[in-house]
Amino acid sequence: MIDTPKTRELSLNKPMPFNGEWFKSKKFLQECILYMGINKDVYNTEPKRIAFILSYMQEGNTVVWKQQFIQNKLNFDTGDIDLPTYKEFIDKFQKAFKPEEEDIDALDKLKMLRQKNLTAEQLVTKFKLLVGEAGMSNDSDTANKLLIEMFKTALNLALSYTNFDWI
Repeated sequence: MIDTPKTRELSLNKPMPFNGEWFKSKKFLQECILYMGINKDVYNTEPKRIAFILSYMQEGNTVVWKQQFIQNKLNFDTGDIDLPTYKEFIDKFQKAFKPEEEDIDALDKLKMLRQKNLTAEQLVTKFKLLVGEAGMSNDSDTANKLLIEMFKTALNLALSYTNFDWI
């Protein structure tokens, strides 16, 4: 008899437990997906991926959501659990924990963004993230001009007089 090597889980930092705060939901999902992606030989089925995410929903209002989700999927006659597809689960999760106006919130943050003590690199990174979250792009001249003006407004005053034709 040949022993096949057992797949081992890489010991990386696991996701922080999720407490249901909507502004942490995207980060939580990213951490879960990254962890499962690195350990794809262990989390190689949709039920395993769903169970992994559910296992980190142990605080705040996620506990109630998780209990209701599992309760609706249990078959007490057979002892089975009828889980949805991974995509359907993620859609349900995002619907439950994602703010409806995330893009408007990001746009508000973008308008209020100021460099202050941030390095230029930190400001650029934060600006790009907020642009993405707001669903904006620079695919037209008008949008590009608007983004340049918003970026100039975010810069410290001394830098805002720079010519941005190179962007």
